[in-house]
This record gives sequence, C-alpha cells and structure tokens, in this order.
Amino acid sequence: MRKLSEATGIPKSSVARHCKTLTNRADVPAAEFWEQEAGHAWVRQLVIAALLVFGIKAGVGAERLSEFFHRIRLDRHVGCSVTALRGLRGELQELIVTYGAEQERQIQQAGQPVEICAGVDETFFDQVILVLMDLESGYIVLEEAAEDRTYATWHERAKRALGKVGLGLRYVVSDRAKALVKLAVAGFGCASIPDSFHVLRDLAKAMSLGLALKLTRVDEKLTQAQQRLRALEAKGKDRHVQQRLVTHLQTQAATLRADQVQAQRLLRQAAQAVHPFVLADSGRQSSAQVETALQQTVTALNTLRSQHTGRDNTKAVTKVTRQIAPLASLIDLWWQGVEQTLESSAPDADTQRWLRESLLPTVYWQRQVEKTTTPVLKDAYQQAFKQAEQRLRQHPLTATLSARVLQRWEQWAKDQVALFQRASSPVEGRNGYLSQLNHCTRGLPTPRLKVLTVIHNVDLKRANGTTAAERLFGQSFPDLFEWTMARMGELPLPRKARTPSKPKSLFLQSVPP
Repeated sequence: MRKLSEATGIPKSSVARHCKTLTNRADVPAAEFWEQEAGHAWVRQLVIAALLVFGIKAGVGAERLSEFFHRIRLDRHVGCSVTALRGLRGELQELIVTYGAEQERQIQQAGQPVEICAGVDETFFDQVILVLMDLESGYIVLEEAAEDRTYATWHERAKRALGKVGLGLRYVVSDRAKALVKLAVAGFGCASIPDSFHVLRDLAKAMSLGLALKLTRVDEKLTQAQQRLRALEAKGKDRHVQQRLVTHLQTQAATLRADQVQAQRLLRQAAQAVHPFVLADSGRQSSAQVETALQQTVTALNTLRSQHTGRDNTKAVTKVTRQIAPLASLIDLWWQGVEQTLESSAPDADTQRWLRESLLPTVYWQRQVEKTTTPVLKDAYQQAFKQAEQRLRQHPLTATLSARVLQRWEQWAKDQVALFQRASSPVEGRNGYLSQLNHCTRGLPTPRLKVLTVIHNVDLKRANGTTAAERLFGQSFPDLFEWTMARMGELPLPRKARTPSKPKSLFLQSVPP
C-alpha cells in the first residue's frame, strides 16, 4: 500500500479504500475492461449517448435511465443516481445550445445570402410555440415560445431569427390566419401562399356529402329487406312488394357508390391540378389554368353535394373559393424564378427549351414520385415521370451534352424543383413531434425547446446522411455528439447508498424483570 501511495501520490488510506472497491466490483462482467482507459472511455460514451438519445431526444426521465444503468451494473463504476444524471443532462443541454450559437455565428460571418420558401404555423401548449421552417431543407429558423401570436410578435421574432443566419424569404406557405398572411405580405414583402393541404381539407369538409354513412345505412336496410324476402319465400307468401323494396335499395346503394367514387375522383383532380406541369403530357401550366381547373372541381363537387344534402354550405364554399387564386399564383411565381435563373446562366435558345420542356418535368415528376405515398397519386406521377423521361432521352440535345454538363444542369433542375413548395407538411410534422414530446414529459420547458431545435437542425439526418443545416447552407458542420463529448466533464463517481433505516415499532417490547 505504501509503494502504491508513493507511486500515485494518493494517501495510503485512500489507496486501501480504492483497492477494496476494485475487489468488491471484480465480480461484475467486463469489470476489468471498464477499469482500463479504453473501457472507461467506452463507458463515458455510453452514458452520454444514452442521455442524448433517450434523455433529450425521446424525453425519457432520469428515473428510467438510472434504472437502466443499475440493471447493466454500471452503478459500481459511474454515479447513476437520479440527481447525478439530471446534472449530466443539464450540462449536456448547455453544451448543445452553445454549439448551436457557435454555428450560427459562423454562418453569419460567411455572409452568403440564401432565399428560402418558408412554412409558418403555431403550436399550442402551456404557451404558444411559433415555428418558422425552410420547407425544402427542414431547417428550423424560429421555434420559440410566445405569449401571443399577433402580427407584431411574429414579425419581431421572425425578423430577428432570419437576420441571425442571413436568410431571405421567397414566399411563405401557411394557413389563412390573418397574422401569418400579413407577416408575408406587409412584413417581408413576399407572396403568401395558402397551404394546399388546408385547401384540400377545407374543400373536403365543405363538400362533405356523408356518402359513406348513407351507404352504410342503405346497406343495413338492404340486408334486412333481403332477409325478410327470403323468409317470405320460405313461407310461400306474396313477395312482390318486398322484391320491389329490395330492388329500390339496390339501385340506391349503386347510385351512392358511384357518387362516392366520383367525389373521390374530383378531390384527386384538385390535388393533381396544383403543379407547374400538366399531368397528362408534362406541358407547361399557368396559374390561370390551375385556377380554372380548381374552380371546375369546386363547381362539380358543389353540384354533387346538392343532390344528397340540403344543408347550406355557402360560407365553407366561399372560404375555399377565396383560397384558389392565391394558391394558383404559386405556379407563375415559380416559373418567374425559373426564367430569371435561365437569363442569369445565359444558355442558348435550344438549351433553354430543352431545360423547360424536357429536363425540368422529368426531375419534377421524379421528385413527386419520391414524396408521394398515396397509391393512386403515386401511380399517376410514376406514369408522368416515365413519359417525361422517355421524351428526355429521345431529345436530340441530350445525346450531344457531356456527362459533366448533364450533371450540372440536372443539379440546376433539382434546385429549381426544390423551390416549388405548396404545403407546409414539415411544419405540421414538427408540431406533431413536439406535441408527443410535450405529452410524454408532461410539459416542454423553454431551455429544452432550444436544445431540441439545435438537434433538429444539426443532428437529425435524412437517408442521404445530410442534416438540415448542411442542406440549406451547403457546408458541413462538426458532428454534434463528438463535439459535446470532447467538452463534457468527467462522469460522477459512484457513491455508496445509505442503508435504509428500519421503521420503529409502534409497540415497545416488554422488558424482563
């Protein structure tokens, strides 16, 4: 003990205590490995990774993490109490916020102006959460709690958040909340585009025919009528009246099924109309064409609705009609941006025509096939993509361009397609994630929200291995986990738990004489 004390510089009594501790935990599997430097580094990485993935991202409490570490017998090597883990989690959260602030300063110093197609919305918990996100990359520009959602609050928070990283707005996609429309038009001088998801949802609600419920009721009556008809046949009684009733119900059910199919077809037509290209032949489409197609769909659905219900839906129809023109304006706005980039790149007339009529529709429909999950829509987009791809391959100019030039124009087409955003689905997905986390953790504190924003921007990756910040700014960033690992302090040492005291008996034991 004396020699160990002299070699390590630790008091002899402490050396004896440490040796006893090592002996006591020697029965734990892999304890010898964990005592070494490499094993200690692995244990440290395990604890910090568990805190990041489960404690912060998934919202698992310190109590469950403490139980997990005790079950794998790390409590003899690392301090795994609830208090110790909460302290480590707090330290990790502070480092993540610091990491996010450092990357924002570097982006601001780079000074590269970037225009985004933004989606904005609010989420309601104990406070209102304002969310502003780039729809293509998924980068969250603003995600803060606020006391209200007025235009003044939105404008002040959004302007400050956009200025931090030097972003501009091309247009804003949102629902028709007055503050959000004013934020785009008056606050930043850009177009406000209705969210196509909300438009189609409002259209379905306004034209809700209740066909499924009516068809269910008619089917029930038809089943009962058929049973009574069979009973009359078995008894040999007159069944002509009952047969006419069965025939009438069968006709009514067939009509309802046909109208249900027609209503679904019309709603799909509305969804397929809002594209810069015609689905049938991939020809260029204008805002006027889209507006006309949507108006015709609304008229057809309104006629179909009037045949099945007498309910007055004038206000709902008017609400949908008001959103058609702003939604259709996205088409001309997108084509205007395409023409501006073509003028700046200055290709010849034949190349411009090839880009507009062959390459752009091919890349666009390919993107729609990748994004769409509805089978019917996916099949339609797949067919349009195959036709456009065949036209692209057969074009004479395609074979004359080198591989490097083709790759450059393909990237240009992907960049242009990325600027066509008609729905704020990423914002809705983020709101759903926050709602689930708020429910699991029984609240979402403001410091935790800042941490989750940084994690979303620089840590979550898509299938291609890129983060939202990398996709938006076109540069790489240090790995968040490795960066925080290098700056985290040492793990807390295990402490011997106090022996629980035995409860005192309520009755005194008798004392022998």
